[in-house]
Amino acid sequence: MVSRALSEVDSYSANGVAINGVDFFGHTVVTSLEFALARLKKAKHDEVFIIGGERLYQEAIPLADKMYLTTVRKDIPEVSDSDEVAYFPIWVSTPSEWDTVSTEVFDGYSFKELERING
Repeated sequence: MVSRALSEVDSYSANGVAINGVDFFGHTVVTSLEFALARLKKAKHDEVFIIGGERLYQEAIPLADKMYLTTVRKDIPEVSDSDEVAYFPIWVSTPSEWDTVSTEVFDGYSFKELERING
């Protein structure tokens, strides 16, 4: 879990890779995407899923080589500025950057698998 709100997370270095983390109800909490990816790489995880929020998506998209993108076709009611709402950032795929591997269309939403070209 990446949380910038938990500022008291301890930092340390392991094998020259800067890692921070603390156990939080059985989950490792880190304060940046960089630390999370370093930790996952060290643990030899092949696939990482980013599930929000908006700022984390913005940081992760340039690093991604694959994307599973769900588009919901539904009117979203207006919310006041005081509500904490996060959205997937406005993102436009260019044919020279991403290839659509598969598309599935359902009632009210669609699901696409995209792969970065030369990723």
